[in-house]
Amino acid sequence: MIADLFPPEMRPTANGQFASGMYIGGGLASVSMDIATGIGWRSTCFVCSIFGGATAVILFATMKEPTRMNAPVKKASGEEEEEKLSTADSFKIIFGTRKVAILIGAASIRFMGGYAIAGYLPYMYSAVFDDYETIYAYLNAYVVAFGGFCSSIAGGWVTSKWVVTQPKANYYVPAIGCLLGCPFITICCLSSNFYVSMLCGLFMEYLVAECWFGPYMSALQSSLPPRVRGLGISVMMFSATFFGSLMSYAIGEWYDGCCDGSGAYIRYIVLYAVLGTYLTSAAGFYWASTIEDEPVPTETKPLLSDEP
Repeated sequence: MIADLFPPEMRPTANGQFASGMYIGGGLASVSMDIATGIGWRSTCFVCSIFGGATAVILFATMKEPTRMNAPVKKASGEEEEEKLSTADSFKIIFGTRKVAILIGAASIRFMGGYAIAGYLPYMYSAVFDDYETIYAYLNAYVVAFGGFCSSIAGGWVTSKWVVTQPKANYYVPAIGCLLGCPFITICCLSSNFYVSMLCGLFMEYLVAECWFGPYMSALQSSLPPRVRGLGISVMMFSATFFGSLMSYAIGEWYDGCCDGSGAYIRYIVLYAVLGTYLTSAAGFYWASTIEDEPVPTETKPLLSDEP
């Protein structure tokens, strides 16, 4: 939808604003851990579902679907209809485009690092800083919500400005974000001081590393033909979620197999997992930037149609 409503130079900002909402949700999820200790996990899920359902109803009642920039045009009588693509043909286009395949792979690896942080840092803090469990829940909410929100908004805005003079900005910003996140996740995992770990490590990691999603989505959208764009992004999200979940499973197996249940080692497992995935995905984003786009239909129509 974002690709249909906004021209290419505005997509990093639009995608960044969209992604910022996910960090607010992630931050609130951290608070829910503390709520669950008071009212139980089942009641906490009910509360979250009530608020989510109410928000969905409000949006459904108040939002209208705008006319999209690349909406199909009804052919006049006698004109040939555009040939429809089968699902199999769509998959061939997606995976047959080298740049798209690399972008999907790089995002999947980047999600693996994100899942390692989200899934195992709470356990690391519980094991290493067991006296700070309550304050961790609220401080982590601030780190994820505020740090991720600011990074996502800033990453999209900077890329929209930079892409005017540097066409590869959509690829460079995600790569730079991954590289900048490495020293801060190192501080987060290795510091012996709780507040240094949270504020100088984890908060700064979110602030510099989570700028990647808006520019990345813009790069993927521009590399996909409009007719397969929706399926292509769905494939990316499926792949990223699958490999992110696989990383959570792999870390669990790694931890159970080599650490004998000692919480002291989890910090090193998380650190190596994040550093490895961040550096690999940064290389993938840069690699994609070196590949020229294959010709796709031009997108020169107005932002929104004047038609009702």
